[in-house]
Amino acid sequence: MVELSFLRRLRSRWRHGRLQNDRIRSGTHRILKCEPLEQRALLAGDWVEIRLETTDLGGMPIAQVDSGESFLLKGYVQDVRDEPTGVFAAFLDVTYNSSLVSVDGEIVHGGDYVNGKSGDTSTPGFLDEVGGFDGLTPLGGDEILLFTLAFQADTAGDVTFAGNSADLSNHTVLIFGSDDAVPVDQIIYSSTDLTVNITGDNTVSVGDRVWQDLNLDGLQNSGEPGTQDVQVEIFNVGAGGVIGDGDDFSAGSTTTDINGLYSFDNLPLGNYYLKFSDLPTHFQFTQQDTGDDDTLDSDVIPGSGRTNVLTLTAGETNTTIDAGLINLDAALKARFDIRVVLDPTSTDADGQVEVLPEDQTWIHEWHTYWIEVWVSTPEISNTGVTRAVINVDYDTTVFTATSVEPGAAFADGLTSSIHDTTANVTIGQVELDGIVTSNQQVGADQFVLLARIKMESTSADAGLSIDLDEPLPITSVSQPWVQFSGDGNASAQLDFATANLEISDPPSTDLYPMLYDLDDDGRIQFGDLAIFSNLFLKRTTDTPAAYKADFDLDDRVAFGDLALLSANFLKNRSSGNQVIMPLDFPTGFETFTASTASISSATISSATGPPSATASLLSADSLLVVNEPLLAADLLLMSAAWRDRSLSDGPEIGAATTGLSPEAPSPSPDDSPTNEILTDTSLLDALFSALGT
Repeated sequence: MVELSFLRRLRSRWRHGRLQNDRIRSGTHRILKCEPLEQRALLAGDWVEIRLETTDLGGMPIAQVDSGESFLLKGYVQDVRDEPTGVFAAFLDVTYNSSLVSVDGEIVHGGDYVNGKSGDTSTPGFLDEVGGFDGLTPLGGDEILLFTLAFQADTAGDVTFAGNSADLSNHTVLIFGSDDAVPVDQIIYSSTDLTVNITGDNTVSVGDRVWQDLNLDGLQNSGEPGTQDVQVEIFNVGAGGVIGDGDDFSAGSTTTDINGLYSFDNLPLGNYYLKFSDLPTHFQFTQQDTGDDDTLDSDVIPGSGRTNVLTLTAGETNTTIDAGLINLDAALKARFDIRVVLDPTSTDADGQVEVLPEDQTWIHEWHTYWIEVWVSTPEISNTGVTRAVINVDYDTTVFTATSVEPGAAFADGLTSSIHDTTANVTIGQVELDGIVTSNQQVGADQFVLLARIKMESTSADAGLSIDLDEPLPITSVSQPWVQFSGDGNASAQLDFATANLEISDPPSTDLYPMLYDLDDDGRIQFGDLAIFSNLFLKRTTDTPAAYKADFDLDDRVAFGDLALLSANFLKNRSSGNQVIMPLDFPTGFETFTASTASISSATISSATGPPSATASLLSADSLLVVNEPLLAADLLLMSAAWRDRSLSDGPEIGAATTGLSPEAPSPSPDDSPTNEILTDTSLLDALFSALGT
């Protein structure tokens, strides 16, 4: 700008004659005085023409060129007035179709316009602010070269190079003899047209096949059929070489034949991409670029339906651009499985197992256990899980979800939320949404752990009730107490698509009430002892309640049941897995039918003799029947006799009379459950204390 302003001042001084000394000389010298000239009004009409021309590399004007060849674009300026002085400065913008031709060099300015050189070619289809200005010597009315720029012909078609006025305020058109910019409406911008022809050596061809990927491996295998009537369109990416930058244009379209084949032949040299559409219902694209053989894989980006940019050389025929389709209804499946376990399942480093753990056969309402949620892709060997979303419902009146642990593959990508007790709602829910954060493909050929949920019985849980009026032993709950939610929020995302879902049935684990909590208060204490005492030595045929106190299922409430109650006396919900159950529980409870065998009529008298006299009746095979309600004194004597006999005779009596199934932690081999129970006098001591007051 500074240089242009300086030249304008020089040009103005020259025009007004002020470059001469205007002093008045005396004596013999003449007085030389240069008067300023009046600004002459210019004639109406056009002042300047800026003309564009295409030439071959030798400078010969051309109107057509073959694709792949280079040519020159030249810009000329001329003062077209009747009395021209020449164009001092000229700048302009030029537009062209970048999908047909592309810049192939740098701007070279004409020799008379090397001052203030300008021009930007970085935007395809646009030459910005190209031009410059002259020095002090007027150029007259000749046509003068302003710039030259090399191009390459890329694609067949007709391209127009059109000039327009520059945008910057200091990039104006000026003529010698005037400081004012030439008005735009007095400038002729002469465009030029060029036809790009196709030659055999400068064409390319593209094609191949759309097929059904039946085994979802991303490769064309023998027997996998082609897909007919899929729409295929080919796009030229234009000079920018980038998809979606505004200069893409369609170069043709077709549909696949009965074998799934398609082709595009004799395309102008250029960079292209393909887009596939109109797929059959419930089909989508398989995974892209599987394996090392480009003739067998699928080249389509799943979700977009298009390929990457194809860079083709002159004369090339590329028949490796394939598209694999998968039938969502037939093949793409993910499965959720739910398991109930007492101890967390061991997995590999990515949280996977080859075989699912078995459900815990049974639990009681005081157990602490885990719900494990597994996800897999059955029947798909090479497609893993990338995201899994599902909710788990449970009976919150019995258990409380206290924590959630992610599987190893979802360690940093699991979002979980526990919704436990709310007013008048008995169904709790745990929401799970996991994104795979490991670098390994998971869930393919194996089961991957999404999360495990810790379930505990707390004081806030009402628990299960025991119906003393029902003439049956305790039974497992009939309705599902834990299961996957049916709220429709489950989903699984695989490596390249959303899967159809298979949801497993609820766990097969049976849930039982706490056997010894006869009064349903969450504790095994004196309330239960009172109920048990009223039923002691009664047969199940005497009263329905006797079924519930007949813990060992021998059709009577006797000393074997007392031993079991004693072993668990003073335990509560927090005791959880430490409760000792009858041997082989719950097998007998599942198959129970009341005995109809005849019973001997041995009778126990009232407590009128010493405990040892009563104890003599307590042989291991005794069947005790009473014909009158049992008194507290009777229970006291029998309890004392049982204690004396068990402490003196050792485990044999207990083994013959009781069947005990301890739960974890297991006793040591030298300390059998029976011996532990027979030496546990907590219940008997409580009996003596209660009955003695």
